[in-house]
Amino acid sequence: MKLNKKGQINWGIVVFVVVITVVFFIIFDVTRAGIVRSSDSVANPFKKWLNLDIEADAEKQKEAERVGMELLQNAVGLYNKIEYVVVKCIGRNSKNGICACDSFDFTKLGDYNIKITSEGGTQVLELLDSRKVPVPEKRTALGNFLIGPLLAGSVLPSDTIDNYKKSLNYKYIIISSRNIIYNQGGTERQKDFFSISQVNFIKPVNGVIVIDDNNYGNKKCVS
Repeated sequence: MKLNKKGQINWGIVVFVVVITVVFFIIFDVTRAGIVRSSDSVANPFKKWLNLDIEADAEKQKEAERVGMELLQNAVGLYNKIEYVVVKCIGRNSKNGICACDSFDFTKLGDYNIKITSEGGTQVLELLDSRKVPVPEKRTALGNFLIGPLLAGSVLPSDTIDNYKKSLNYKYIIISSRNIIYNQGGTERQKDFFSISQVNFIKPVNGVIVIDDNNYGNKKCVS
């Protein structure tokens, strides 16, 4: 503390120092509060935007899961229909002669695929995903018969069983929402349809089902 020449305290200076100190702390407190409020005003919109963004992502994820489940259900529905129609057409309608088993809208497959493989003469039905990986628990042995697409110059719906045996010797066929891929003699070929939304399964003779976008005027098989 500064003393005057007489060794006494200069109270004017003391008061001045105290006042300056108090003013400094007041200014510091006000400034700090302003900084905090300012930072909050900046952070709050960011937090709000971040929360909205997270909610939007969650909604998108939820919608994607819903659509994915719907597409799977559609594909499973087609798988189940093929299983029912083919088994019924080959078995119960074996004496009906030439008839149309049913038609299918394969556009509903989305990115899924239906595969029918000949394993020792037995046709095995499978549902495949977009990577052509089998969907669990979707594999069914349909029975011993011939099945495949009609190809130009091969056979006609009214042809004989011997000619079908020569023509429909496919290792497997893969049906997608765009076309049919068939493997014959180890080579994959493609069969394009005029409309994949109405593909007919026709039973021309006992033990045969041909796949075509034309039903050739055949009536539907009856039970």
